[in-house]
Amino acid sequence: MSKGLSFILGIVTGVLLTLGFFVIKNYTAKQDGVNGETTEKQAQLPDGVTMLNEPIPFTEAKNFKILQVVFEDAALAQSEKRLEYTNLTHYTDPVVLILADQKNSFYDDQIIKTPVDCEVMQVGTYNYQTQMGWKTVPIVRFVKAR
Repeated sequence: MSKGLSFILGIVTGVLLTLGFFVIKNYTAKQDGVNGETTEKQAQLPDGVTMLNEPIPFTEAKNFKILQVVFEDAALAQSEKRLEYTNLTHYTDPVVLILADQKNSFYDDQIIKTPVDCEVMQVGTYNYQTQMGWKTVPIVRFVKAR
């Protein structure tokens, strides 16, 4: 076999092995996300966020007023309280971190009402520093009612 043919076959073999390696690596990475292991989104949780294994009902409030957007898809909000003997609405504690779904984003002073077919569920806690020290608040998300 000539040296030129051996050289060309070596290059072709190297290219095929490299492509095969990347195909296998890509396939196994997709399988990790499908099997419930850590996905890229979960691995990049911001500092101070702790997610619960199972969501629990959040019964303190159904409507919220955004105080401050803190992440691309999350905002701190005050919970709605109805004042006794009046029809006035007041937003106060507890403060929560609301997670947005893919189609929504938040802005300051926005009023968020729980959709009719959803319920508010606590899915974790968020720990952050204020001027008065550290504060931990529930992380809530709107989930379709069963």
